[in-house]
Amino acid sequence: VAVTLNELSTEEIEQDPTELVNSVRQVLDQALVFASGNNLAVGAIGLATQRSGVCAWNRKTGEPVSRLISWADTRTRGTIE
Repeated sequence: VAVTLNELSTEEIEQDPTELVNSVRQVLDQALVFASGNNLAVGAIGLATQRSGVCAWNRKTGEPVSRLISWADTRTRGTIE
């Protein structure tokens, strides 16, 4: 399942965290349907990603409070340097 990568500029690269979580749920649902239809059990599920991102979530509501900032986002490079 593909997740949209939003390139706002050459420095700002973000993703929608809700879209990302929903894509993981979609794949999980597909795996469970496949397992059930083939008389199999799901013993474990893992998530592998390329690179990383950062976002903040509201602890009480479970909703994101920010966009997911991609590892390729460089808007704070000057501050870090």
